[in-house]
Amino acid sequence: MRIAVIDHFGNRGGSSRVIAALLPAIKASQPDCDLVFFGNKAAIKRENLEEIFLNHNIQVEYLSNTKIVILKILSSNLYQKIRSKFTSKFSKNTFSFIKWVSIKPPFSLTREIRKRTEDFDLLFFPWPFHLDWIETSVPSVAIFHDFNHKYYFSGGHTFSQSYRDEADANIYSWLRNCTPIVSSKFIKQELLKFYPEIDKDINVIHLPQLTLKKKISADDVKHTLEKLGVANPYVLCPTHLVSHKNLGPLLSAIHYLDTKHIQVSLVLTGAGTETLTGCANKIGLELSSGKNNVQGLGYVSSFDIDCLISGAECVINPSLYEAGNGPGVDAWSFGVPVAMSAIPAFEENIEVLDVRAQLFDPRSPIDIATKIEFILSNPQSIQKDVMYSKAAMERNDWGDVARKYINVFESTADKHN
Repeated sequence: MRIAVIDHFGNRGGSSRVIAALLPAIKASQPDCDLVFFGNKAAIKRENLEEIFLNHNIQVEYLSNTKIVILKILSSNLYQKIRSKFTSKFSKNTFSFIKWVSIKPPFSLTREIRKRTEDFDLLFFPWPFHLDWIETSVPSVAIFHDFNHKYYFSGGHTFSQSYRDEADANIYSWLRNCTPIVSSKFIKQELLKFYPEIDKDINVIHLPQLTLKKKISADDVKHTLEKLGVANPYVLCPTHLVSHKNLGPLLSAIHYLDTKHIQVSLVLTGAGTETLTGCANKIGLELSSGKNNVQGLGYVSSFDIDCLISGAECVINPSLYEAGNGPGVDAWSFGVPVAMSAIPAFEENIEVLDVRAQLFDPRSPIDIATKIEFILSNPQSIQKDVMYSKAAMERNDWGDVARKYINVFESTADKHN
């Protein structure tokens, strides 16, 4: 089977780590499968995907950078906010014309993808958002990660109303025309709740660890911490600066620990977090360059995040809405304690992967602090949980996941034929 894998957006973080682990596993499970990865050149370079894929005999092709830039601008929240400010008929027609031009040659990314993939047996979209459905005769499979555009959490809207409307229309088109995969039963329920008209099988394939490393050496951890200027002891939160990641209560929890003279700092990674260095207090974070107990590193490489996870006292995820705990699965596989929100997808991780973690109320700084304190103060019992979880993760490998994906690919192609 000849499969085109299309990742036009090249998300930072978990999405890229999934692709980097999944495609080599598919190739290893079915060596005669011809995989060609079409992606965003900047993201491919950033995540070192070309080297990873070529080492596994996976061909890499670049999509047009200019078309991707146009698509990202038109999909950005800033553009949508600007657009929503203009309500006259002339303005609406102008924005409609801009949209129309963007989907016409020579600016259409969807047309480029269709033309470059028409001789494949299957198209696989690991992240089909911010992209119109591609009218193609080739059968397609897509991963639907979550539907957080259907919620409001706090602060400013993550997505504008016009973006949410367009996203819904696009998702309906994708779901009607492709075979959907989700990574948890919770997201399957969400999909059926928000898009009940979709009458087809929803494939649930849970994910194992996202890291490509089996083990990180103490020397690698030491050198990485020195390079990044991180001092022990610290707890780690890989995140993004969007409202559902719920950083406010975590910052207050660090302040609460400080008032109890529990010396531990919080390290944040992810795009934009380089602006979040300061001293945690009851209401959030006082931005400073003096005596700080919160350190934002910004977006770091996959190797660096593996080292940061391995050196942490615990990995903490206070998110309100997710398909699963991406940082958590890596922490469990490296033998690092995990503290996380008591939300459905994370509780499903515990059930399906058979791992252990400290669960907390994500809206309660006191509860978050209490669970961190418990991890720091009970090394013997925590070590038992850590070893139990590490052994469990060794039973959940990418080989099994790859075979499930291959089954979906083959079933989709057979039905199409």
